[in-house]
Amino acid sequence: MYATPMVVRKCEEYLLEKSRKASKKLFELALRYNLNCLKEKCMSGMETLADFQSILPEDIQTCSPSVIAELLEKSRH
Repeated sequence: MYATPMVVRKCEEYLLEKSRKASKKLFELALRYNLNCLKEKCMSGMETLADFQSILPEDIQTCSPSVIAELLEKSRH
């Protein structure tokens, strides 16, 4: 009825292109609302342990096992 996918896509585009929020907040939003492009962007620049720590939520248990696996895989490279 409300074309919700289009609204979510527009919000994700805004967050990807124009948002000035911290990476940690963007990563939390990506996880909460299943915004895969935003999640990938947040993870793409991570290279050091500090980078990983900077985006992890306070409660790591809020991350799904698949996200934890992606983060671990990314940290190996």
